Order: sequence, then C-alpha cells, then structure tokens
Amino acid sequence: MTMKLKVLDLSYCTELTRTPDLSPFCNLERLNIRNCKRLHVIDPSICKLKHLASLNMTDCHSVKELSEQLDCKETLLELVIDGTGIEKLPTLDGLMKLETLSANNCACLTRIPSSIGHLTSLADLRLDRSKISELPESIGSLVTLRRLTSVQSIPTALGQLEKLESIDASGCRLLRQIPIELGRLSLLKVLLLRHTNISSIPVTIGGLPCLETLDLAWCTQLRTLPELPSSLSSVSLTCESSVPIPNLPDLINLKKIEFVRSAVPKEILELPKLEKLQISRSNVSILLDGIGALAMLKELYIGNVNLQCLPELPLGLHKLCISRCHSLARLTVLSNLQNLSELKLHDCPELEEIEGLGDLASLRTLLVSFCGRIAELDGLEKLESLMNLAVSACENLEVLPDLSKLSVLSNLDIRGCEKLVEIRGMSSLHGLENLSISDASVGTLNLSNSKALRFLSVRDCIELKGLDGFDELENLSSLHISGCKAIERLPNLSNLKSLRYLSASGCEKLQGLDGLDKLTAPLRSLYIRGCKSIEKLPSLSNLKFLLDLWADGCEKLQGLEGLDSLGALTDLNISGCKSIEKLPNLSNLRLLKYFGADGCEKLQELEGLNQKELEKLPHWPNWRKSDLDNCLSANGIEKLQELDGLNKLNGLVMAQYKSSDKLLDESNFGVLRQWYADGCEKVPELEGLENLEQFHLQVIPNLQLMRFYRFHGY
Repeated sequence: MTMKLKVLDLSYCTELTRTPDLSPFCNLERLNIRNCKRLHVIDPSICKLKHLASLNMTDCHSVKELSEQLDCKETLLELVIDGTGIEKLPTLDGLMKLETLSANNCACLTRIPSSIGHLTSLADLRLDRSKISELPESIGSLVTLRRLTSVQSIPTALGQLEKLESIDASGCRLLRQIPIELGRLSLLKVLLLRHTNISSIPVTIGGLPCLETLDLAWCTQLRTLPELPSSLSSVSLTCESSVPIPNLPDLINLKKIEFVRSAVPKEILELPKLEKLQISRSNVSILLDGIGALAMLKELYIGNVNLQCLPELPLGLHKLCISRCHSLARLTVLSNLQNLSELKLHDCPELEEIEGLGDLASLRTLLVSFCGRIAELDGLEKLESLMNLAVSACENLEVLPDLSKLSVLSNLDIRGCEKLVEIRGMSSLHGLENLSISDASVGTLNLSNSKALRFLSVRDCIELKGLDGFDELENLSSLHISGCKAIERLPNLSNLKSLRYLSASGCEKLQGLDGLDKLTAPLRSLYIRGCKSIEKLPSLSNLKFLLDLWADGCEKLQGLEGLDSLGALTDLNISGCKSIEKLPNLSNLRLLKYFGADGCEKLQELEGLNQKELEKLPHWPNWRKSDLDNCLSANGIEKLQELDGLNKLNGLVMAQYKSSDKLLDESNFGVLRQWYADGCEKVPELEGLENLEQFHLQVIPNLQLMRFYRFHGY
C-alpha cells in the first residue's frame, strides 16, 4: 500500500516536530508539509525519494536547513520554502527539471548560490520579502526564466534572459538603478518597480515591443522618463517633471494610467482607449475640463487632491471614487451617468449634497463616509438597482429616505451617524442579507419581512429598544448586539433555525434570552458578557454543538442550568459572576481548554474538575499574552476538590483564594512556570519550583508564612 502512495499531505500538522520515515514511500511524487509550525527536522529519508516532483514547506518556521543529498534531482519540478528559517540553499547542481523555486519571506536567507545558473529549466524565481541583496551573475544562464520577483539589485546579466516576461521588484528600497541591458528583454510584458529608489529608467525601455504594464508609483527619486513603448496598456507613475511622459500621445494602447504625486498632463485627453484613470496626491485644483470627452473611460479614482469641483464627466463611466478631497464643495450633476454602477465618496468634509443621485438608474453600490456636512441623501429612495449601501461618520445625517423600493438591496451598513433616528422602509427589504448598524439613535428596527437576513450586527445604539420581527429570521446565522443599553428583551429565539453565533454583550438592561432552551440551530458561540441584569438563562442542555460560552460580568446570573450537557464546549468564562454559588458537575466537559472564574465571590466549589479534567486544560487565554501550555484559573473560589497529580500544569491563577493550605501537593508542580496568587490570605509552602518564572503576590491581608525551596527561575 505504501509503495503506491504518490501524494502525502501533512499540512497544518501544528504539533509535528519531525517528518516520519519516508523511505517506505518510494514512489512519492508530492510532499506537502506547509504550516507545520513546530517542525524542525526533515527526516534524512527524504533523500531517497527518487520520484519526488513537488516539495512544499511553506511557513515551516523552525526548519533551518535542507539536505544537500536530495535524490530527486532529475524529477523535482517545484521547490517552495516560503516563510521557513532556511539560512542557506543547498547546492542546486543537478536539478535539471526544476521549474519553480520560491523563497518568499525567508528572513534568514541572504544569498543565492552561483549554482543557480545550472537550473536550465527554471521558469519562476520568487524572492519576495527575503534578505537577498543581490543575484549572482550566473543568473544569466537561466535561459528559460519567465518570472522574477523581489530583487534588490538587477545584474547586467539580466539581458541574457531572453524569455523573461515579468519582473516584480516592488518595495525593494535598495534598488537604485536599472541596467541598459533591460532593452534586450524582447518578451518582457510586466515591469513592476513601485516603491523603489530608482532615479532613472534606461532609454532602451522604448525598444521593448511586448511591454504592457509599467508600475513606477512611489518612486520618489524619479525625475524624468524616456520615451515609452507604444505597446503599454497600463502605467502607474510618480514623477516630479512637468512632462512626466514625453510621448504620452503615442501610447495609443494605454487603458489604465495612474498619477501619484505627479503632474496630470492635458495629453491624457488624447488617449483613445483609456478606461481607467487614477489621480492621487497631485497638485491639481481643477480637473481637466475636457475629461468628459474620454468616451472609453469606465473608472475614475481621485484621492488626496486639492479639488474644488468636478467638471462634466464621461457618460460611459461605471465607477467613480473620490476620497480625501478636503476642498471639494460640490459634485457635477450626476444625472447623465446612466451607466454608473459604483459611487464612493470618502472624507470630503465640505461636500453638502449629491446632485442627481436619484437619476443613477444603474447604481449598484453607494458608499458615503466621513462627509460631515451631508444632512440628507435625496434621491436614494429611487435607486431600485442598489444592492450595497454603506453610510458612515456622517454626523449631520438625521434621516434616510424611505428604502421600501430598494427591493434588491442585500447589504446595508450604517455607522457613526449619531443623529440618525429612523430607517424607514426596512420592512420592505425582502432581499436584505447583511445588516450592520452602529452608533446611531434609532429606537426600533422592523425586520419582519427580511426573511433572507443572514448577518445582523447592532452596536452601541443606546436608544434601541426593540427588534420587531426578529423571531421570524429563519436564515439568520450570526447575531451580534452589543452596547445597546436600553434593550430589555429580545424576541423569542426558538425559530432561528440557522443561528450559529449569538452575542449580546454589554446590554445592561437585557433580562433574558427567551427560547434559548428550544433552539434547534447548531449554535457554536454564545456571548452575553456584561449583561448585568440577567438573573437566569433557560436550560443550555439543548446546545449540543456549543464551543464557546462567555458570560463574564453577568453580576446577577445565578446559575447555568444544563452546562453539564455541553460536551463540545472548549471555552468557558464566568469571571465576575458574583451571584453564582454552584455550577453543575463539569466532568462531562472533556474538551474544555479554557475555564475562567475570576471574581466569582459566592462560588464554593467546582464539582467534577478532578486531576484528569484539569490536565486537559491546555491553553492560557490569548489576552493573557502568555505561551503557557496548561492553566487553571480559579480566582475567588473557596474550595477545589482533588487537585493532586497536576504534574503538567504550567500556570495557576488563584487570586482572592481564601484557603489553600490543603489544596496543593508540592510534589506535583515541577513544571509550574507562572503562579498568580493576588489577594490570597493563605499560601502554602511548596517545594520543587525550579521552573517558576513569575510569581504575583499583591494586596494580601493577614498573609501567613510561606517558604520556597529550589526556586531559581524568578
């Protein structure tokens, strides 16, 4: 059976530290060990895989070296070591069929051996975000190379790569010069030099007959450009010259052009095929009046420009995005843009209205954000094709038009519109799938006909008191209500047949979750954090798929009936539940990884958490910023039973603990590394704490004598 195996996928085996003996898999062709983050040893048997064609080691951070003795040199086509700790590549002699060599994100790899010149079949060399500062001259022997990425310097031998089609050196700040040999790359299609420190481009670039894409954006040292080839279809440019492209009218195939911190020449009006124009951080106060003549223009992006008004725009425009134009006071009348499908206006604080909005019959997406003077969106109610509507940080917006005719609206996102008191027509939004509202003053939401709703998020709407029709949302899978301090009850949950995530955190007046005990949905997460008025929850016994239960800060909550039935639970937090006196037996929670009970002042005991169960608590919560493997958090509890034999416990939290003199057996804490005992009145004598690194002891009244022996780690 093993002799026939051709593909072995061990990806995401996060606990794997060494690959198995691979010698039985003599016919293996593909080995994938990506994201085995603890893997640090590749078994030497890999050298015997004579038929291996692909080896993927992506994000095996602990792997430092690769064997020199690979026996698959005649078959290996792909070698991917992205994100590994490899410091040196093995000798590459003999890898005659290798087509792809990828070493992206290899922070320890500083050089490529000169033997790379022997890879006569190599077509793709990727070195993105590596530490390689230069390539050997032998790279000129890679006659089949088609793609080269992230090179800090380009050797003159580059001109010998006659089949090269793409060079991507974006972000290579050490790159300052392009050799004139660039002009010999007759098949080059893509040249990406964004965010480099080049100061010039060789004149030989004009002789590249296949060049289609040239990206020179944010090349702040670039002063002038030579004539560019007419084959170009896309150019991005940062250049301080008043004539950034000498032969711009000759670029008759240009479809996209981007100016970043560059002058915008009037010659762009002579580009017959231009479809996309981007202008950002350019010193233009008035956009070219003739821009409306660009009949083929489909997309116009303007950002960080000192623009006061827009001229007449091309009638065929599909997308218009304007951002951070702080002087823009008015838009041109948009009513003629019958093909416009996307309109985005961001951070235009002087803009007061959107003229002609209601006439945009084809509009699918409308985004208006940080436009503080806009008080109304006249015409919005007419946009019957609108599918996505997002309005945020428009602090003077008090009311939206009636949305009842927006029958295909599927995404509605309203944030930071503090004066908004009403959203009319909500009951007619039959196609609505995602609804997010935050920091608004709405008092109620009518969801009775939003049968398609899947995601509902309402945050910090302090006036909200009701969610009408909520109990009919059979397709709702995610419900997030937080900071809605006026809401006292939610409609019955029992009909929410698709619900998987429920959060009602910070709803201080919320008194319960009716229907939770009859919920048949496969609920995975339940968060009721900081719901200070909840005294009792319905039985949880029906929530067989629940993984996370966080009820911390529910000060009046008196118990968790049915907790003992949650066999799938991995995270349980009842910290700050001051009224809980007893929990059900926890022995069935065999998958529990985190349990927090800090500040449970009345909780007397934890029945069912014996030695075996506690040894299965492997993870300290992430917000502790600790890498502890095993932890017990039991702050404020007066009695814990059977805490013996915890020889795997690395972290112990017992703040506010009343009595611990009989709790611990000092012979069982040899690996304990962190111990929090803040506020404890009695702390026992413990021996054998050689590995203890942190001990926290604060505000301890009447502290009795304690002694530590062989305590070296602190």
